[in-house]
Amino acid sequence: MTVADERAVEWLSNLVGKSPLLDGFMRLMVNDYFVPVGLALVLVALWLLGTDEAARGQNQRAMICAAISIGIICAIIEICNHIYPNPRPFQEMPWLMERVKAIFYPPTDPSFPSNCAGVTFATASAVWWRNRRIGQWLFIPAFLMCFARVYAAVHYPLDIVGGAAIGILVAYLVHKFLLPLLEPLVVLLLRLLRWLRVA
Repeated sequence: MTVADERAVEWLSNLVGKSPLLDGFMRLMVNDYFVPVGLALVLVALWLLGTDEAARGQNQRAMICAAISIGIICAIIEICNHIYPNPRPFQEMPWLMERVKAIFYPPTDPSFPSNCAGVTFATASAVWWRNRRIGQWLFIPAFLMCFARVYAAVHYPLDIVGGAAIGILVAYLVHKFLLPLLEPLVVLLLRLLRWLRVA
């Protein structure tokens, strides 16, 4: 990692323990479940929302786009982790371990690219392509979770940037190219689910 990456992690991790309120908020944001489950609940709600059938169809395609994007991004990151097993900040700077444990737990998988950045930004982007009004708000928890990962010294900023960039790119490619190819199947799926009263 770059010197700037190391300095950013050290500077942010120096804030750990200075404010119980900030630490508590970061514990919530860095959590493996809070933001991802929140985003998943938004996707479920989005599936059911829409002033008419056309609007609901757009929202449902946004959810389908997000689901496909998440699957692809997880596969890409898994491959990257095997090719380039980059250590995490606390592994290269062991003195950060106590700060990590105060906020989070020390993950054992490689650091680059960030899986949480890839998944959260792919989700936000997939929704944004179809529903700008809701999608724009999803970038906020995505950013906060990723910022908290750097604060907790489990990711370098470059890990986050790399994961977010891949997530946004994958969501764009799925939205722009893959979903149009799959549109006949999507139409059939939505018809079936509407017939079953679950769409």
